[in-house]
Amino acid sequence: MKKLRNVLVEYQGGGYDGCFWEWNYAFVDSKGLFHDIFSSGYKGCKTLEDLQLYMADSDAKPSRHGASYGTYRVTSKTALRRFTDNAPVDRLAGVARWFSENQPALRIAFEPKCSACGHRFNVLAGTPEGLHGCGGIACAHSDIVCEDCHDKHSCPDCNEYYGPDYKDWKDTEDGRAGEYCAERRAKLAAV
Repeated sequence: MKKLRNVLVEYQGGGYDGCFWEWNYAFVDSKGLFHDIFSSGYKGCKTLEDLQLYMADSDAKPSRHGASYGTYRVTSKTALRRFTDNAPVDRLAGVARWFSENQPALRIAFEPKCSACGHRFNVLAGTPEGLHGCGGIACAHSDIVCEDCHDKHSCPDCNEYYGPDYKDWKDTEDGRAGEYCAERRAKLAAV
């Protein structure tokens, strides 16, 4: 098996009650040292040897759904962009936070596109939005929004994000608000 160096590995780890598997992450640094970013269940890799065995087994018996892991060289902007554009929003934020706290010298910038305006930004400065169920007991976010868009498209009272297509903003004496906060403002003003 080829040596892994400066590689982020995304793989199908074990799950938990209500989930058959979930994405797990590991990092092998420039010295070949293994770092467990997130691992779960019976297929979670806790060592470099576990990860290498997982990858060899996966290569020998590929899933009908394609690869059960992906490798991304963290020194390659192209590889990081591929990871950033395809990773689940919540996992992307967690991986970025891990690198920021545990490998700050690498200065890795994970820059997804804002779901509202389309501009790229540092994921650590964004807000996950679009919470939805994934089946079973799991929930996930489908969108990530930059600070500017979050401020622009959120109610100033409750900070609820409505998105750029929301048309029911209400103007009050205290400025624009979402429908429910505008009603609350009107009730408070009447007292």
